[in-house]
Amino acid sequence: MFPEKNERAYVYIASEILLISYYGVKSYQSRNLFNYSRTFAYENAGVLLPPAYNNVWRIVESDLSYEKYIEYLYRQARQLYPDDPLKQEEYVNEHRPSVYWNWNNLNSYLQFQRLLKKYREIGSQRTLVLGLVVLNHIASGIDYLISKELKKAGIDAEVNSSLNLAEASFSIKFKF
Repeated sequence: MFPEKNERAYVYIASEILLISYYGVKSYQSRNLFNYSRTFAYENAGVLLPPAYNNVWRIVESDLSYEKYIEYLYRQARQLYPDDPLKQEEYVNEHRPSVYWNWNNLNSYLQFQRLLKKYREIGSQRTLVLGLVVLNHIASGIDYLISKELKKAGIDAEVNSSLNLAEASFSIKFKF
């Protein structure tokens, strides 16, 4: 599969397979947690959230009920337009959510917040894994280019790298 005996290529492929597998597992977890959170909100707050995570989700996460959120909007409007009741009303109407919700109890509300926090954490992990996949490709490309150029120059070189975090290293050994 690889010209000559290039054990490093196997390391890059193995790490790629592991990273992509991990990404797949995290994607599956994310999708399941998202669907569970949506069902949880419907059962405990009476709200059918949109099928995509957006600002409506953040609003439902931010307050115990629609009424409490409207009170919050009025407080904001009074701070922004202290002497203009019409502007205050306009502000509230512009920012009024399109869904109604009322959490059954504080525990349900807090549980929903924990679910969404976990959902966002998994999203961050997925982003990190994609970054590691890109980094793996870059390292593989650099390894290939260095090996190719050294062989062109007639230098028998061996490029070694260690991904062990305790002793991360990159070395080139020349044989003349």
